[in-house]
Amino acid sequence: MEDRENKLASAPTVLAAIGAMGHGLVNIDEPSMREAKTSALIRKLRTVDWRRSKHWEGIAGKFTPKGTFSVGGSKETAYAVYEALNDETSSGYVSVRTQMTAQAAE
Repeated sequence: MEDRENKLASAPTVLAAIGAMGHGLVNIDEPSMREAKTSALIRKLRTVDWRRSKHWEGIAGKFTPKGTFSVGGSKETAYAVYEALNDETSSGYVSVRTQMTAQAAE
């Protein structure tokens, strides 16, 4: 989150999506169940490649003509980012994780 220039984790859109992912925790009264759900969410987030790169294009923003990645506003992209972080059946879910998996294979 500290590397705002090169990573997306601290972008308002991403923070909104992460907050939405954790919203369900509010309704879990049983501490062990809440802890298990929290651990599952953290595992999902740890697999994300947060670099501002092509794999986020069309999900969290777009590239400017000068080649800089521009993060979209929360109203525009929060649902797409949420889906990419949380919905294992979405193409975005695979996309934001593929780069990291490919690097690990090298």
